[in-house]
Order: sequence, then structure tokens, then C-alpha cells
Amino acid sequence: MYCRNCGKEVNENDKFCSSCGKPTRDDGFESAKRAAKEQFDNITDTEDYTNSCSPEDIEDNKILSLFAYLGILILVPIFAAPESKYTKFHVSQGVNLIIAELVVTVLTSITAFFVWVPLLPEIMGAVASIAGVVLSVLMIIGIINAVTGKAKELPIIGKWKIVNF
Repeated sequence: MYCRNCGKEVNENDKFCSSCGKPTRDDGFESAKRAAKEQFDNITDTEDYTNSCSPEDIEDNKILSLFAYLGILILVPIFAAPESKYTKFHVSQGVNLIIAELVVTVLTSITAFFVWVPLLPEIMGAVASIAGVVLSVLMIIGIINAVTGKAKELPIIGKWKIVNF
């Protein structure tokens, strides 16, 4: 039997290669890890519109565009650079983020009327916490995209065309 990683001959009973230290066989963990990575890549592989914006537009509006992901500060790029295609792209992504945040807030608030349902407040609290973390990560991704000069859709909510500039 040979190591899948380096090709060195190993004993059939060896769990790890004596040369490279990698597992000699797939114990299910490697398959699960590959599947998780594929799923992550599918979620984060979003449409990139950077080439549709001029390099000058991107350079001039990188900092302004980051405000599109900071709640009410979305008004800064809307009024400061109304003609910028780059800024408009990030504002549309920021609107998607605001809508997602509002939906989570409303759904969480509605559960206050159903406190008599066993476990519903606890479940919704957990869901809201997870959604809050996901939305925070999306905000950070949007800010990073904006300041690094990328016009790339946010994962999960980026395809929504709520506001089309």
C-alpha cells in the first residue's frame, strides 16, 4: 500500500505515513472536510461585478462605499457619490443587508406574542443569535469588499434585487 499524499510505501496497518505524517486512509473525516469545503466554496463563490466599474470610480469611492454596510450610514454614499456605479453596487448590497436585519428583528419580535408556546422563545432566541452572527459576518465581508476595490455580491443575500441602481 502507498501513501495517498507522498507515494511512499506504508504498511497496511499504519494509520499515518512515516514519511509525511498524513493519514494513510480516509476515515470519513477527510470526506466530511472536503464536503464542508465544497459547500463553503459554493456559498462564498458569488458574482463579481468589479470589471463593470472603472478603476477611477473604484479608487475614488472605496472608503465611501464601506458606509453602505453600516446601517443608517448607508445615506453617506447615497448622497456623497450618487453617480458612482461602484458606490451604487455597494448601496444595493447594503440595502439587502438592512432588509435581512429587519426580517430577523421582526421575526424575533413576533415571538414575544407567543411566549405561551413551549420552547418557541428559546428556539427563536437561538435562531436570532445565529442570524445575528451570520449578518455580522456578511457586513464584514461587504466592508472588506468595498475597501479592497471589489464589487462582489454578498453570500446568501447578494442576489436579491431589492434596490436596483
